[in-house]
Amino acid sequence: MKKLPIALMSVVVLLLATSVTPAGAAGTLPLVPCPGFLIHFPNPNCISGPPAIAPGGGPGRGAARPVFRRPPPPPRPPSVATVAARAGVPVPTITFNPDPSGLTGLSTILSAAPTAAIPINQGYPRGVTVTGTLVAEKFAWDVTDGTKIVPLSGPNPEHIYDTRGASRVTLTVTWRCRGCRAAGAVPATVAGTVTRTAPVAIYPVKEARAVLR
Repeated sequence: MKKLPIALMSVVVLLLATSVTPAGAAGTLPLVPCPGFLIHFPNPNCISGPPAIAPGGGPGRGAARPVFRRPPPPPRPPSVATVAARAGVPVPTITFNPDPSGLTGLSTILSAAPTAAIPINQGYPRGVTVTGTLVAEKFAWDVTDGTKIVPLSGPNPEHIYDTRGASRVTLTVTWRCRGCRAAGAVPATVAGTVTRTAPVAIYPVKEARAVLR
């Protein structure tokens, strides 16, 4: 028996493929991918591409396609300014001794208040908690004495006035969040400082004179 030419075999296969009853009628075969050499011929009984993918699964499946969302970044810790504001870090006040006025040549003690440390235990959104202690670590004073401006430090500095008159006194207190940790946040520390400035105080200074009898 003689073999049929390849071109004639392709025509025979094409006629056989197109003679199959269209899919969907009773007793018919399901659609299958077309052979490679038939993809350029119209044929209702095979499909010339890969099976259609339903929105979210394999062929013919109606399940929703899984959506992969990037998890939100971990929360950042609050700033030391926010922690200090919630803790109620106060504006300092200034007192003098002697009061209400000083004397030249005699010691005057300046005092800042309050100076006590403030414990911290605060809660924030997304499960963040902050613990630690706010500490007043620096006291910066400026005291006028005649035409001079004298810088002082510490919570209770001492000054001896040389010149009588109205002394202008300013004070700025620096608070640090010492050992403050932010659980559930990245980074896990609350670093930095915050300042509070007292209202300007005017302190009258009188001249001390010796009285001879």
